[in-house]
Amino acid sequence: MVSFKIVRKLAGKTAWVAHVIPGTRWTAQRLFAALSGAQDDGPQEASARGGSRFALIHRCRIQTALLWILEFWTGESVISRCFGQPRSLSPIEFAFDASPWGLGGIVVHRDSQKVLQFFAEPLGDLDTARFGIQIGSCTAQALMESLAILCGLKLWAPLLKASSGVCRVASDSIAALSAARKMASSTPMLNGVGAEIALLVERNEISDLKFEHIPGVLNDLADWCSRRAQPGSSQDRPHPLSGAKERQAPARDDKLFKVWHVAVLNRKIECSLLLSLLFWFGSRLPLGPCSSTFRAKHTRT
Repeated sequence: MVSFKIVRKLAGKTAWVAHVIPGTRWTAQRLFAALSGAQDDGPQEASARGGSRFALIHRCRIQTALLWILEFWTGESVISRCFGQPRSLSPIEFAFDASPWGLGGIVVHRDSQKVLQFFAEPLGDLDTARFGIQIGSCTAQALMESLAILCGLKLWAPLLKASSGVCRVASDSIAALSAARKMASSTPMLNGVGAEIALLVERNEISDLKFEHIPGVLNDLADWCSRRAQPGSSQDRPHPLSGAKERQAPARDDKLFKVWHVAVLNRKIECSLLLSLLFWFGSRLPLGPCSSTFRAKHTRT
């Protein structure tokens, strides 16, 4: 159990950070939701001073957000954000798709529509073990579509970071795009992938993404990439992919998933770590004269 007062202070400072780093907004929302629930029906405990009572919050309600914060703020890099006029579209675009047999994605030059790179990743034992899916079954289609977006953003993070404009990210799955856009979902597994996307985007300072839905019939190249491992499918590349460079998608292991074990499996983190994080984070925000390890650079253009 955690003090209502401590969590309220942390939520307020996290909300302040979200104005500068939008990808962290879902953590503030999670903390405020826990506060709201504690006000409604949370357990009460008598204070040592005067017998007044205050609410306590269950650790499981906030540990996902806290672990995400810990993962995000661990490191030596400087977080920079530039605010100015809206930028034009980037010269490169991305499209992703998934099938019951694999994940696929392409990078396209916007003006010429030439495919520059692609990946065609078959699902394997790591995926069946982590997601509880059966290869060849479409029961977790939205989750696989979200996973394709996560893998693509991880693979092409250097291109996204170096882009001079707003990058268009397309998929034919509305559920996957919603999880990627909001960086959260009401479904536990989609919420887990959304949390990983948020962590990836903010750590790599990828601020300008435009998620768009496209009909499946217009996503045929990414669809072919996702179905290359399908039994009986053609292994011959479609003509638009003939000159493109094939890349290998990142493995779906613990190097890719930083907060999955708490966000989805609801495994507990040690109370001592939780409380240390509460006090550590609460004492260092708003971001002013803080340590060199955790600092932000805000530039206006």
